[in-house]
Amino acid sequence: MQISEINDDATLARALERLDVIFGASPGEEDWEERVKLVDLVEAYENLTVHISPPSKKAAIRFRLEQSKC
Repeated sequence: MQISEINDDATLARALERLDVIFGASPGEEDWEERVKLVDLVEAYENLTVHISPPSKKAAIRFRLEQSKC
């Protein structure tokens, strides 16, 4: 599969389907370069389209308190 850019949800879906197949590729294997490229493209697309709001102060404090419990 040759995806050179991801600019819509349909292309993203195809890239993610392909990543499901080749995600276990290791350096030196045939699908390694494609895996690296697809991960970079997905990350770039998500950075542009997925907006995660920062937590409220209350939620941030609650999270920090939960993390500090041992």
